[in-house]
Amino acid sequence: GGPGGSNVEQAATIAQDLLDGNENVYTDLLSTRDLVFFTQRGTLYAEPALMCSEETMAPVLEAFLAGLPAQEQRQLRTTAFKACLDEYAAAGVDFAAYNSVENAADINSIREEIGYDQIILYGDSYGTVLSQHFMRDFPDTLAAVILDGVDTLSAPSWVTQEDAEFQSALEYVIGLCEADEACNTAYPNLAEDVEAVYQKLQSEPYQLEVDGTEYFIDEELAASAFFETLYDPFTASVLPLAVDSMLNDRQDEQLQLLIFALRPRFEGISFPMHYAMVCSEDPVTSVDDARSLDEVYSVVSEAIRTDASSYIEMCPYLNLPVLPDETDIPISSDLPVLLLSGAFDPATPPNNAEEVLATLPNGFSFEFPYGSHVQFPDDPCAGSIVASFIADPTTEPDSSCIAETVLFPFALPAVELE
Repeated sequence: GGPGGSNVEQAATIAQDLLDGNENVYTDLLSTRDLVFFTQRGTLYAEPALMCSEETMAPVLEAFLAGLPAQEQRQLRTTAFKACLDEYAAAGVDFAAYNSVENAADINSIREEIGYDQIILYGDSYGTVLSQHFMRDFPDTLAAVILDGVDTLSAPSWVTQEDAEFQSALEYVIGLCEADEACNTAYPNLAEDVEAVYQKLQSEPYQLEVDGTEYFIDEELAASAFFETLYDPFTASVLPLAVDSMLNDRQDEQLQLLIFALRPRFEGISFPMHYAMVCSEDPVTSVDDARSLDEVYSVVSEAIRTDASSYIEMCPYLNLPVLPDETDIPISSDLPVLLLSGAFDPATPPNNAEEVLATLPNGFSFEFPYGSHVQFPDDPCAGSIVASFIADPTTEPDSSCIAETVLFPFALPAVELE
């Protein structure tokens, strides 16, 4: 995922669970299969691992803890990332070697080194992009593919239609709240309140105290926080409460999750690798690259502007060669492919899977009505579907468990007792 994240630590956790006798979704898979986890070039545990030093990124965290306006925090973050890139460039790192085509070739090198004729490849989030590059370049080495949280190769840029994706997810969660009696009773005007809270935060940043530290959330930070909460059902359940609390100047303990979503996190993530991968695919040239809607929530427009701006700044700074146009062509393949999507995924929405599925005649696509970004391995239903597909990729897996999933409980305001 990421790009820039590593899953090797996840492999260690799984291995320890199995050694301790704790059954999980991987237990049955390991009875008939090997599981191979790998860290992508540039990420944690790779050689070299392109990790920005704690010293380089310290001013960003300090600015957040000091409650500086989001714009100032963003400028400090950009400065820190450029300094990090400069350090590796001075050490001789060639960022042009960090792209999805080279990354896909690494997977094939791993396959050859271990000695497999064919593999079943699983990728989530950015991993679905990487998997599609692998499908194009090494089709004969694959028995099947699993794409979880599907992105497309054909998007003109990394942030294309990001406003539509964010707004669709936001409106979906608002709709879930409206259909839930307890949530709708607590937040009867949620759609209007989302817009109202943005307008309020422009002049009155929300102050939230967590463990003795005072945080100041302005309209830009709130927009980013709302986007981040939609990545997971657990944090999405707090979104209506966050809107209501900010609008009415309430302090709710559950809003600590907002700080978790906003707090700068650099440990374990390779930002040089992230920007190299994204900027070599399809560089963002303007905020308009991300915009596709005429009617948009202000928080959506704000978040999109902020996200696109980071790539507009960093991609020219890297000035990398762009992958050839043929790498943007959708993959046509007779391979068995399983596609999994969450209904309110703000980054890789279900319509992405529909687009990719159009040229995969042997593909099976499933949407989880209460799921967000990436379903496996946390969702037990997704786990059973994946296991069934791996056992027999040519037969559509039983997906009846999807209809049995239930809506997560929304966070409600605390009741004050005399």
